[in-house]
Amino acid sequence: MFSPDGQKIVSGSSDKTISIWDVHTSAHIGDPLTGHSKKVFSVAVSPDGKYIVSGSADCTLRLWDMETRTQAGDPWQGHTDDVNHVTFSPDGRHVVSGSDDGTLRLCRSLSLSLFRLRVKTCGEIFVH
Repeated sequence: MFSPDGQKIVSGSSDKTISIWDVHTSAHIGDPLTGHSKKVFSVAVSPDGKYIVSGSADCTLRLWDMETRTQAGDPWQGHTDDVNHVTFSPDGRHVVSGSDDGTLRLCRSLSLSLFRLRVKTCGEIFVH
């Protein structure tokens, strides 16, 4: 996942970490971010480039501060199976996560509150 300015790439790994890479040098920027207890399947960068969100096989999402390289707040919990996709809304105020538990979760990235969404077989999304 590229940062909005195109200068960094963020990746998740089976070793439970998130890495930030310099596009021009291909080098790690600092040490990998740690906190997940299982594989990291998905990462996304906020539209302003200030935050990273990660989703993991540990059923959590985590928000990271790109500048300080620290976790911002507690892990977001609620999924009951692997979190295999995360993305920010275009305005950066929300995060959507998809899980093998068959649900989507919509998170307000600033307040960290969760709304549970379920995907119907017809593809509609509704608030639970």
